[in-house]
Amino acid sequence: RLARQSHYREAASAFGKSLSFVPEFRDARKLKHKYIRLANRADAEHHYAAGMQRMANQQFGQAVLEFEKANQFVPGYKDALAMADRARSFMPPGNYQIHKAVRESMKNGIPLHWLPNIHYGHIEELQLYSIDVRHRGRFNEFRHFWPYQIHLIGEAEVELSADKEVKVQFSRVVKFRFFRNQWGGWSASFRH
Repeated sequence: RLARQSHYREAASAFGKSLSFVPEFRDARKLKHKYIRLANRADAEHHYAAGMQRMANQQFGQAVLEFEKANQFVPGYKDALAMADRARSFMPPGNYQIHKAVRESMKNGIPLHWLPNIHYGHIEELQLYSIDVRHRGRFNEFRHFWPYQIHLIGEAEVELSADKEVKVQFSRVVKFRFFRNQWGGWSASFRH
């Protein structure tokens, strides 16, 4: 009766208990293993479907766990491990990775219009004092990047002419795109 209602784990348990009363009760051992396999398959399907739903909702960390659970119930189930790897690659960068990628992207300089009251010159040196995430957007599945709005506070040394340099502090919210580079690390580019 339990098996007909798709309660496979309970059916397997019932056949296992019957073995403790009557050791060779009518194919109980075979039926117990059959229902364990069916229960594992049903659980794998459930976790795989939950993983797909998590992917659709951009909950990539939870999707990884669901796909890995599906593979635990039935090793090699569909493409669960490949989907777990794919979900893992879509997970957003952590704070350390954000700070590192932002600093790397600033090595090529910043636009002059980020600096208040500076309309010409050449930026000699740039220091960032604060990198604060204000907003993370939805993952762009077509171009594979995470959009962020990041508040930057820093100081730039600007050469206005051969004999005149000024230090200018800036505070600006900048739109960044974070994407995986060819080595699997994080890179960032800012929007001008």
